Amino acid sequence: MEFTTAYILGVQRRNDYFGDSTAQYRSVDTISIEGYIDVRSSNSDYKGVRQALDQIDSYVAASAGQSVTENIIINGTGFGTGRLLTINFPASTATDENQILYGKYTADIEIYNSGNIGETFESPTRDLTTVVGNNVTDVFTKNNHNLLNGLEVEITFMDGTGPSLNTRYYVGNVTTNTFKLYEDPSRTVVVDIGSNPFSANIRVYYIVPFPEFLDSFSENFSVELGEDDIYNLQHSLDITYVSGVEKGGTAIDPIATAKSLAINLFDQTPTQFSTVIPPSYGSISEASRKYFTESYNRIDGSTTFEKRFSLLPSGLSTYSLQLSNNFSFDEQGIVTVSEDGEIAPRSPQFINEATEALDAELTKSYQRCSDIYDSYKNYLGSNSSTLYTQAVSKNKTLNNSNGTSSYSVQYTDNLNIQNLTTVEERNIVLDTQENVTTVTENGTVTSIDAKNATFNPYPLLPSRSTVKARCQSFYEDNIPVQDQYTLKNLSIKFNIPKYGKAVTYTYSFTSDGEIFDRSTDPIFARKQIVHSDRLGAPNQSTIVIPNISSNLLHTPDQTSLGSRSTRIQAQLRRPQFTNNLETRTIPISAINSAKTDALQDAYMIFANNNVRSLDRGQIYVTSANYSFDSDNTFNMTLESTFTMQREVAGEYNLAFNP
Repeated sequence: MEFTTAYILGVQRRNDYFGDSTAQYRSVDTISIEGYIDVRSSNSDYKGVRQALDQIDSYVAASAGQSVTENIIINGTGFGTGRLLTINFPASTATDENQILYGKYTADIEIYNSGNIGETFESPTRDLTTVVGNNVTDVFTKNNHNLLNGLEVEITFMDGTGPSLNTRYYVGNVTTNTFKLYEDPSRTVVVDIGSNPFSANIRVYYIVPFPEFLDSFSENFSVELGEDDIYNLQHSLDITYVSGVEKGGTAIDPIATAKSLAINLFDQTPTQFSTVIPPSYGSISEASRKYFTESYNRIDGSTTFEKRFSLLPSGLSTYSLQLSNNFSFDEQGIVTVSEDGEIAPRSPQFINEATEALDAELTKSYQRCSDIYDSYKNYLGSNSSTLYTQAVSKNKTLNNSNGTSSYSVQYTDNLNIQNLTTVEERNIVLDTQENVTTVTENGTVTSIDAKNATFNPYPLLPSRSTVKARCQSFYEDNIPVQDQYTLKNLSIKFNIPKYGKAVTYTYSFTSDGEIFDRSTDPIFARKQIVHSDRLGAPNQSTIVIPNISSNLLHTPDQTSLGSRSTRIQAQLRRPQFTNNLETRTIPISAINSAKTDALQDAYMIFANNNVRSLDRGQIYVTSANYSFDSDNTFNMTLESTFTMQREVAGEYNLAFNP
């Protein structure tokens, strides 16, 4: 904004400091001027006020731009960056205030100048590592570098040629992930990158960017120790910048500049608070899990930033640990000591650190629990026992979303589990229906060993012979001797979860005579044989003789054929690791075995002493058929006939003698 034909009426300077005049970060000059509007040359007819109003409008328009501040020029002399506070155009009958040929204006202007903050905060604020340079475009790349145009930096290390080490350069041409370096504050000479590839570490100087445009600033840092012995730290900033034009001629974004200042301040470790925090919590600078809140007011440019983080007890170099232990007696005097731990990583590799810390602290947990055990085990009386190193239970939890982990472990002095490798729970159930008894054992086996990628759960399952022996003993204890049979395998079911180390199983055994073990019948798992008989009847017929009032009963002393229908209903054993829908063969062994059983059952008709046959060695098969399905169901039916013997005439008139 340029003012002509003006006179300076007065100048007032105000210095702004951080705190009580600790460091002057800027000075503000308020200049009062009086100027004149002379339109006599353009208003040649001496009529109207258009020419004077045009001049007034030009001043008003110049002060209504988007930028709050701009370069101030008075009578051709530049006064730096500032803003117009007020401008008035008095009008009266006086010659120099008629605003027709000759007018007057008064204005108050603020000029902003940087203070001596560079001398106070000369130390670097932060470092950017592995910054990549392009020797063709001279552009540096670093994702989310948070640099601003005009900031001063130095290259502290580089792998390549071109720039100089430990030389002050100026940032310019900034985007989110790229920037250039210049040799002068006005950013006219670009720093040349001479080689490809090029990599460097860059140090950023001055904690307060563009201090002359910092309008207001307040900071608060609080430390609070909670009831759970966790230190909660909070760092709050309220920052307001006015927009302006910095030395390179680029307009300053108040919000982006405030954010850059907040980043610099948050990077400063508040070491003065480390002395009030016990060493067991670790250093504040090592608490890498930080949470940020930001708010912006785009109307007045005010911003608020907040950083929060927590320190857990037992702080180590890469993580914090919070522990709690519990010591308890039961009614038998058995002691149990447990430990619960919560881990908050400090290393940037949160997930890896949370996982590794779990194993590390679980390894240390026994010694801590053992120390507690030795301190309290004699509370109820003399106790010479020791706490066993094998954990009774162990649980680990990894929270991927916030990168934390926790665990719970329990130890005991119970003699029953001093060599514990698994925890087993089981029960046996006996059920009798229609003279058939089923005995079932249900159980759960939990491994005490840690589960890893090669964990094999199958050895946890008990053998069928072991379970069968327990069930047979239970069966004999609860069934009368005269009704007892040898139990046979009925079914096996088990469940192995994808996660966890607990395996559940159900083994069932039966006294059913139609069920067979593999050792007894390798072909059929279940087989039922039923038959139906039709005995021969004496042959006789009634003869009608003409002119005779009574019929003649003819009995030729012969008998019709007897028959037996044998039906076998069975369940084939499925060969291991086969799929009936893909591999299906004719069960020849089953057919031959069933045929033998069916023929034997047919011959058993003669075991009935009431059946009389002319030749007990002769029986004839009239039909036979079989079927089997994909569910391994097998059926066979055999029809057979045999001759019947009739007694000597006059003694009996039946084919059998009841």
